Amino acid sequence: KSDIYKYFPQKYSIPHIDILEETFPWTEILTNLLLERDIWFPCMLKANKGERGVWIYYVANQQQWEKLMSLFTTKQLIWTPSTIQQYCDRPEEWCLQFYQHPQDGIRIWSLVKRNIPFVIWDGNKSVAELIYELPLSEIQQGKVINTLHQEEAALLEKIPEYNERINVVRKASIDFWTTYSDVTGQLTEQQQEKLLLLLADLLKDLPLLCAGRFDLKANTLSRLLDGEIRIIECNAWWGIPTHVYDESLRIEEKYIILDNHFGL
Repeated sequence: KSDIYKYFPQKYSIPHIDILEETFPWTEILTNLLLERDIWFPCMLKANKGERGVWIYYVANQQQWEKLMSLFTTKQLIWTPSTIQQYCDRPEEWCLQFYQHPQDGIRIWSLVKRNIPFVIWDGNKSVAELIYELPLSEIQQGKVINTLHQEEAALLEKIPEYNERINVVRKASIDFWTTYSDVTGQLTEQQQEKLLLLLADLLKDLPLLCAGRFDLKANTLSRLLDGEIRIIECNAWWGIPTHVYDESLRIEEKYIILDNHFGL
């Protein structure tokens, strides 16, 4: 995953550091790099493989960073990080699935919104109190609380400001109570044209990437279509087409999507 970052247009990129496997002692070196590259907390620590939020850590502050580094140093965590990326706080996350062919050109397969659990100001309730009002099971609500307690405990006591929206899950994944909505069929012709222009810009230095998925951050869909985005990452052919997670699809439709994509 880390190799592809250098091909992203700079205006869409999120500040990041690529970690070489031979970097040693890398816990000390990475801490220095954070200061030198002006990447600070919160940030994301990622492995070079994995899916659905596995081997990705949200690091809220210096204390949590030091704790995480100690886990690596003592071999309690044994995977090797490949990227440190500045956390992007734009509220909406989108998946843009595509393919391109020398003769057919660039095609959009799907645009899917990741519906990340969030709370919003209601006047006087804390984030923790608002989490218990989310449409999640009691067990799921407890897990969200526990995860935030480990990542950023002070946030649980915060009372959101007027109209403030706070994502209470940092890793958008079906394993972390995120749902998916395929909006491809809802786009107008004009919106599709704008999305194609954006996709062409994203792929201008990746002519040999025949299929894949961009994971993007934006404030709203209209801002995304205007090109006001940040690229979280790009998954190539083996990136799961996220429209398969849309709950409106029947199970047989999901299998057809997977079969067409992976040739099962």
